[in-house]
Amino acid sequence: MRRSFNKQFMKRWLIVFAVMLMLVTTSWAQKPEKGKYVAESLSAFIPKGYIIANNASVDLNADSLPDKLLVIEVDPDLDSIELTKLSDAKVDVTARPVILLIRQKNGLLKQVKRNDYIIQYEAYWAGSITRVDPFSGSNAGTGRFSFGFASRGGGQNCERTITFSYNRKADDWYLTQIVNMCSDENPSGEPYWGPPKEAGRRTPKEFGLVSFSEYNYDKPY
Repeated sequence: MRRSFNKQFMKRWLIVFAVMLMLVTTSWAQKPEKGKYVAESLSAFIPKGYIIANNASVDLNADSLPDKLLVIEVDPDLDSIELTKLSDAKVDVTARPVILLIRQKNGLLKQVKRNDYIIQYEAYWAGSITRVDPFSGSNAGTGRFSFGFASRGGGQNCERTITFSYNRKADDWYLTQIVNMCSDENPSGEPYWGPPKEAGRRTPKEFGLVSFSEYNYDKPY
């Protein structure tokens, strides 16, 4: 009788232990992965002294999960002391990094790519000493994203759009298109967007295989 009771007690204890172990294991599996490149909120991916300049929700890798395309820049409200601290920490305060965040199956975001040389912070108009912002915005869709740029000088207004697309086999994004369009200014010197004087569409056939991480605005694509 006592032996039978002990067997039943042990059996119940083992069942309870198994259930508790399963709950702990499940809880551990769902626990957010700690680290610099995996987090729940966007703020975890923004370095100190930076702000989000452009934020797009898009399925970057075509897996039907909402990812994030971020453009960040140094906070324009930082004072000279704070900027000096960033510079002393070897931070390029003129960089405007682009960050790709991929949504994981557990709902967390993971930083998979970052490039500081896609978007210039400022540039000179041709023939001018005035520094201006060439970045005109981003556009994104499933498995692809584009950045627009504008410039003015030498009697012309020009726009450039660069597009990156996802390659599932390589699990990476590649430059797939560059579109340039230019038009003359009118006699008063004000911008006039008439028929393009110079237009061109370039593909990897002309500039080769360029990954997102390799792209650099200083190179002649």
